[in-house]
Amino acid sequence: MEDEQLRIQVGADGSLRVSDRRNGNEWATQGTPFVLHAWNRMMDRWVILPSSADTCTIEVEGSPSAATIRVYWREVQIGVEVVLRLLENGSLQGRIAPSGIREDNHAHLRLMSLEVWPDFGAVAAGSTGAMLLPFASGLLCPFDEKKTTTESIRRRMYMDQGEWESWTALPLFGLQQAPDAAMLCILEQGEWDAEVVAQLNGGEGRLHSVHAHWHFRERKIDAFDPLERIFRYVFLADREAGYAGMAKAYRAYLLTERGATLLADRAAVNPALAREIRAHSCKVFMGSKSRQADGKAPYDLFTTFDQAIEVLNAFREIGMEAVSYQFVGWNIDGHDGQYPTRFPVDPRVGGEAGLVRFQAAAKAAGHTVGIHDNYVDMSVCSPDWDLGLVAHDRDGEPIIGGIWSGGQTVYICGSRAMEMARREMPKVARLGLDGLYYIDAMPRVSRACHAADHGHHPGRRADGEGVIDLLRFAGEISGLPVGCENAMGFTIPWQDYAGHLPLNAKSLPAAFAGEWVPFFQIAVHGLIKYHLADPRSGGGPEQAVPQILREIEHGAMPRFEYQYQDARLDDPLQFHFGDWRPWLPVLATQHRILCQELVDLQTVLIDDHQRTADGISLTTYADGTVVRVDHVRQCYALNDQPWQPVRLATPEIHA
Repeated sequence: MEDEQLRIQVGADGSLRVSDRRNGNEWATQGTPFVLHAWNRMMDRWVILPSSADTCTIEVEGSPSAATIRVYWREVQIGVEVVLRLLENGSLQGRIAPSGIREDNHAHLRLMSLEVWPDFGAVAAGSTGAMLLPFASGLLCPFDEKKTTTESIRRRMYMDQGEWESWTALPLFGLQQAPDAAMLCILEQGEWDAEVVAQLNGGEGRLHSVHAHWHFRERKIDAFDPLERIFRYVFLADREAGYAGMAKAYRAYLLTERGATLLADRAAVNPALAREIRAHSCKVFMGSKSRQADGKAPYDLFTTFDQAIEVLNAFREIGMEAVSYQFVGWNIDGHDGQYPTRFPVDPRVGGEAGLVRFQAAAKAAGHTVGIHDNYVDMSVCSPDWDLGLVAHDRDGEPIIGGIWSGGQTVYICGSRAMEMARREMPKVARLGLDGLYYIDAMPRVSRACHAADHGHHPGRRADGEGVIDLLRFAGEISGLPVGCENAMGFTIPWQDYAGHLPLNAKSLPAAFAGEWVPFFQIAVHGLIKYHLADPRSGGGPEQAVPQILREIEHGAMPRFEYQYQDARLDDPLQFHFGDWRPWLPVLATQHRILCQELVDLQTVLIDDHQRTADGISLTTYADGTVVRVDHVRQCYALNDQPWQPVRLATPEIHA
């Protein structure tokens, strides 16, 4: 197979070689093309079989634009079929269809998983290059002389609960062989049942490699999820052969293949979204009960609607012209009080009449009003408790979440959440909001529901598809921009806002330490509005400047959370944000830079990102604007303009 950019060769043993005509680089399998993982029922143990002429019958059929590889492991009587297709723009797509899988001795031996070209593109120890791993914003792991031990890491796409700290939010990985040669692999379908596997100094060849491991069954009794497993390799050359080029390739894929659209296009027909793009996000914590498992702790009032008006006026005095409020705990019993029950608007915070008063004040200020909602958690104390909606694990137990105001929560199955949303979201829409409809606690770690009567395949995919349904319905019923706590690859086309794109992750082997790069931010900038952490994450107000500099570098918008008054400071199970007033200089500074000076860049795509050895970052936008940030001297500049120090404003606040 070949076109103007690539020449694809498939060997008689199923090996793969890709020649890139643009830079002369070759990508090839270094070892066995396929590794089969099967379960031997009689011996009650794993069978792991690399493909080879000794163990397999391998057939390869080809044409100028496609090839089919059939591998049959004679010892276990299992066969798989991989179909390749050459795509435009330097890409190669692979498909593993369930219809092409043979289990001729199913009573004895079962296919469990398959590794496809595990050493494709691998480089030898001592070579230059790097791998991109899909943790948090993106981890660039360089190959250098310090990496001498054999190490490996494997993480599920969209994470298993036991490995959530790595925050694997994107279904992809990348490999850079040289400054002008890189490859991005996107897992297009079936990614909930796949792992990313990275190795340093692996095997006899001491290779650095990264690949996908596709799972078909968790246990031997499981049925296959009847989806094709689809992946594509995107080959990048010249100046695009880095993490920024990989991010742009993923963005192009989201726009052309996944239904994502540009913020600018959506804002042109949705005035609420046009306002949201430019706004400083502010979460107002109104009330909560202490986090006790029985849900019977006393209620603490933090902020009434009338007190929130006082804060709004303080924001106006310091020049915050565009603020988008998210009221948290407006619902009965406060934050996560009785979900899925939410109404009435809690009278202790002012009830619906108080909300109307705040809406009038916000409209006069040019601010917008939205709410914080939840359709994924169910509290033990909820009047709408319904065991039939609850996700159950393989052992038949409800899948539990955290302990919040309403006590112990359990997860609503993604396939059933719409039952509650169809009843409750129209009530929310009737509140007359004009800001963001924020749905909390999603996309969360995907959990596999095994409830027999829920009508979905018993796996993790149903949970993710339920999140998509919630986001889509929320936008349709409210007409508002819709956001959620995080973002993952599968939610990007369906959300306008992400509360938090983490810059780094935990629980990773030290050998894979490298540089946390803004892959995620580059990919979604101009597609969704996103934030980093609340400025409190760095300490007190006097330590906030580094956070502001990171927001400038990453193209993020600012967000803030407050309580008008704290409660029961001696209770470690209650929320404590401290006094909001000392943070006003920080908010004023963020607002001036991010919501006024740089805000027009929110709808401009990021074209490149670089960091220099002396602590300077350069973020280049598609309109030619270059935003420079000097993290050492704590200043920034646009294009070739003079450096501007980031100093906290000292606005005059009237008592």
